[in-house]
Amino acid sequence: MLPSPTQHLFFITLHWILVLLVLALIGLGGYLQYLPPTAPKQAFSVNLHISLGLTSMILVIFQILLWLVLGRPQSSETVSHWQQAITRNLYILFYVCVIILGVSGFFQATASGISVKFWGLPVPAGKKKDPDLAGFTEALHGISSLALVVLVVIWIGVILLKTYQQNKIFYGNALSKKIKSEVTSPPLSKAILRLVRNLRLLGWTAFWIQFGLAIASALLLLFTTSGQSLSPNQLSSGLTWAVYDFIILCLTTLFFFYYTRLAKKITLKPNFYINPEKKSSPWFLRLSYKTSLLGMLVSFIGIGTSLYLLIAKTVSQPPGIAITDPSKIVRALDVFILLINFGLLIAHFIGAVISIWVTVLASGAHKKMLLADPPANNSLIT
Repeated sequence: MLPSPTQHLFFITLHWILVLLVLALIGLGGYLQYLPPTAPKQAFSVNLHISLGLTSMILVIFQILLWLVLGRPQSSETVSHWQQAITRNLYILFYVCVIILGVSGFFQATASGISVKFWGLPVPAGKKKDPDLAGFTEALHGISSLALVVLVVIWIGVILLKTYQQNKIFYGNALSKKIKSEVTSPPLSKAILRLVRNLRLLGWTAFWIQFGLAIASALLLLFTTSGQSLSPNQLSSGLTWAVYDFIILCLTTLFFFYYTRLAKKITLKPNFYINPEKKSSPWFLRLSYKTSLLGMLVSFIGIGTSLYLLIAKTVSQPPGIAITDPSKIVRALDVFILLINFGLLIAHFIGAVISIWVTVLASGAHKKMLLADPPANNSLIT
C-alpha cells in the first residue's frame, strides 16, 4: 500500500526529527569525550546523551513499523536507479547504526555502574559492574559512532548531488524561455538571466569552497582542543574568536546554498523579486554580504590576537621556561590557532566578494526594471 500525501509529509517530518536528534547526539558525544569525569555537568550530560540515543532508537523502530504497514514513499521519477539503491542502503545502514548505538550505549552505561535515567525517569537495570561487557560495548559504540558520522557525510553528499541534478534539469533550455515569457523587455530579461545564472554558479562555487574550509576548520578546532589545557589568559582569546568566526562561516555557507534556491525562485517569479516597488536587491543578498564582512572583521580580530600572543611569548621567554612553565613557550598549538583564523579569513573574503558581486548584478537588474517600467511615485526609486 502506498502512503497518501499526508502520510508522506509525516514520514518526511519524522525523518528530519530523527536527523536533528542524531546531529545532537554526535555533538554531545564529542563534547563528552573531552569532559572530565569529575565535571559538575558530567552526570547530566551522560543521561541527556542516553535519553537522546534511546529516543532516536524508538523513533527508528516506529518508522520501520510504519514502513511495514503503510509502505515506503516512492522516489521521484527524476532520480536514477543507482541513486535510489544508494539512498535505500543508506537508510538501512543509518537505522542499523542508530539501533546499535542505542543498545550499546545503554549496556555500556549499565555495565559501568551508571544509573540510567530516561528523561529523568530511572530505568531498571543491573547495578553490578561488568568491566568486560563495558569494554566491549564501549568499542562497539565508538565504531558505530564513526560509521554514523561517515554515513551522515555521505548522505549530505547524495542530497547535494540530487539537488544539483534537479537544478541542472531545471536550468536547461527552458530557463531563458521562462524568463522571456515573464519579462517582455529584452534588456531586462538578459539582466535577470545573467543574475540567475550567476546566483546558481557562484552560489554553488562559494558553497563548496566554504563547506570545505568549514570542515578543515572544524577538524583543526577539534585537534586543537582535544586533550589540551588552554590558559584563559593566553590561547583561549584567539581560540574563542576562531569559534565565533566558525559559527559565522557555517551561517554564510547556508546563505550560499540558499543562493541556488533563490535563483530558482527568481526564475519562476522574476517580476516578484525584481520590480520597481522593491529595493535595489533582495534583502537576503544584502544580509549575506554584511554577514561575510562581519566574519572578516572577526577573523582580523582573531588573527591580531593570535599574532600578539605569539610575539609576546617569543620576546618574553626567560631561560629555563620550557621546564618551569611549558605553557609559556611557543607551541604548535599556537600556530594551529593562527592557521584556523587565516583559513576562516580566506573563506569569508571569498564569500564577501561573491555576495557583493551578486548584489551588484541584482542592482543592475533592478535599474533596468526601473527604466523599462518606472513607478508612478518617484520616491520609490532608491
